[in-house]
Amino acid sequence: MQRAFVSDFLLPLVKGGSLRIGRPLDEAAVARLWAVHASADPERSLRLAPADLHAVSELGFLRARTARTLLLDAQPPPLDQESLRLAAALHDVLLLSHPDLGDDPADRTRQRIADVAHGLAAIGPPRSAHEAVRRQSLLFRLSEIVQTERVVTHWLGHHRFVGRTPPARLFALPRLRRVRLEETHRGWLREIGISTVARPAWKALLTASPLAEALDPLRLEPPLSFPRILPILRFAGLARVVACRLLDIGLVPAGSAYAAAIFRYAALRESADPKGAPRRAVALGISFLAHLCWLDLLLAPAGQAETESDGGELGELLVAAAATDPRLVHPPDISPLSDAGQRMRRRLASWHAAAMARGDARHRMALGVAAHAARVFEERPLRQAVISVEDRRAGLPVRDP
Repeated sequence: MQRAFVSDFLLPLVKGGSLRIGRPLDEAAVARLWAVHASADPERSLRLAPADLHAVSELGFLRARTARTLLLDAQPPPLDQESLRLAAALHDVLLLSHPDLGDDPADRTRQRIADVAHGLAAIGPPRSAHEAVRRQSLLFRLSEIVQTERVVTHWLGHHRFVGRTPPARLFALPRLRRVRLEETHRGWLREIGISTVARPAWKALLTASPLAEALDPLRLEPPLSFPRILPILRFAGLARVVACRLLDIGLVPAGSAYAAAIFRYAALRESADPKGAPRRAVALGISFLAHLCWLDLLLAPAGQAETESDGGELGELLVAAAATDPRLVHPPDISPLSDAGQRMRRRLASWHAAAMARGDARHRMALGVAAHAARVFEERPLRQAVISVEDRRAGLPVRDP
């Protein structure tokens, strides 16, 4: 399994195909994998079969192609220890979802596997945009993983195989024995879900590679986490990619998912820390959502953007931010009297009316979050003036203060 890990697990994970799940992988197994695949020592690569060498080469090509769709200057991602750690952690998380292991939370074996997976995945958030893209090139198809269940029925009964291929003997004499095969495909994330014991490891994987979560804000499990996606918003190139994706999904639904994540972040941090959530993080999140609105206004045909009368949680947060401190929403390089400024004013007025119709409890909460974020201007202003209208038309996001 370790010698063929790339061809049996990593390559299908990126290319598509059947993922082979074997015995649990730990730190020692990852070290052995790295010793076999270390590209720095050509002699070690001779220990791989030609098929495995081809799999390594194809994996590198596919990852490089994916990386360059996110960053034009992305370098080909290497098969390094970091990649092997993340892949091994995912392997163990998938193993914990298999029904043959049971679901007893007191099972010590399952807990040991989960602890090892968490240790492998706990490498922290990406420190650069290129690092985030390298990790994303490995894990970008997680939402496409499915579990196949096959039921073979014959004249004496039936056999059920989850994630396994039925043996050929069960299909012998199909007409005489009235053999019938039924297949069911269930999405791993949306239908099966992460086992309880594997949740810490899964969250560590999302923290290590948050770009997929930032690009899929409408996911239900786990809910969007602002602390996890915050590093992505700090990288201008990746924030530009995220902004385009959110506008493709829809300004109000995608922006409201981000606004709800900011509300949860501010509420949880305030309850855990008397000083509240970091102001600069909240201000960055609000400015990014405001930037989405400006992009939508500038790119949409005249009159179309004002037809949305309810902005959801996105509207509640931006209405409160504009009322608390306009600098959170209105960049200094766009005049309030300009066409775009007037369109934004009409949109916020419409969203304000909808927010008031739902009641003022949520509005008071939004005002509190906005007031907390506005205190960042007492320290030093957000660097919004460096972004021109022309840049906004190109999709340049608000940069990290």
